[in-house]
This record gives sequence, structure tokens and C-alpha cells, in this order.
Amino acid sequence: KIEDSILSAEILAPTALEQEEARRIQLEKVIRECNLWDDIAQANEFLVKLAESDKVVDALKDLRYKVICYAITYCCDLEKNVKL
Repeated sequence: KIEDSILSAEILAPTALEQEEARRIQLEKVIRECNLWDDIAQANEFLVKLAESDKVVDALKDLRYKVICYAITYCCDLEKNVKL
């Protein structure tokens, strides 16, 4: 079960990260192109979405790192067991 979850994360995390980074870039572009002082409520909405997107990107990068570390540790453990 753990191996299946790790495999799923290895497959899905890079795609999700790529999509979320593209979303964040688009939000940054929208923010740069509009005058945030014209509509404070809309500016706040954009900034909240950008902050949420940053959190998601950070979480996905962390997940990717943890998956890689686990995979390396798991492979090393398998090698040790095979040699015994």
C-alpha cells in the first residue's frame, strides 16, 4: 500500500506542480496588468489566490522531495535485504 501511494505521488506530483506553477504565473500576470488601487476588493481576491497558489506549489515541491527521499531509502533497503 505504501509503495502504491509513493508510485501515485511520483506520477501525479510533477504534473500537479507544473499546472499550479502555470496558474501562479497567470495570476502574477493578471496582477501586473491591472491597477490594484482601482478595485481593492478584486485586488485582495487576486492576492489571496496568489498566496494560496504559492502554498500549493510549496506543498507539492515538499511532497516531490519527500517521495524522492523515500524512494531512495526504499531502494537502498531493498539492496541491503537482497545482499543478506
